[in-house]
Amino acid sequence: MGGIVTRSKLATDIPVSAPLLLTGSHWYTHGFGDGLDQAMAMAADQMLQLLVDRGGFTMDEAYSLASVAVDLGVTQVVDGTVGCHAGIAREFSAGDVSIQVMSRGICLADRLW
Repeated sequence: MGGIVTRSKLATDIPVSAPLLLTGSHWYTHGFGDGLDQAMAMAADQMLQLLVDRGGFTMDEAYSLASVAVDLGVTQVVDGTVGCHAGIAREFSAGDVSIQVMSRGICLADRLW
């Protein structure tokens, strides 16, 4: 039976206080707490900070992008600790997208500036 090979790298250029996962297609941040609300809020906060630190977005832009491009889910419910994750496609978090916040919505387009 074949094994699974993983590669780990210590990212010293990204401040994190919870596990951060990079796959071939997505960035995932994680949050933990005593309940789903606390864990989900931590995962979302971690994602917003990643978008600001890594993607070069302002916090307002990060909130706007997260509202349409971040998926949240339950990672674990073990021994009273709840874990949640927030995921976003890599192209969004790499700063390759500009966000124009409009009065009636959000427009995502190739970065022009």
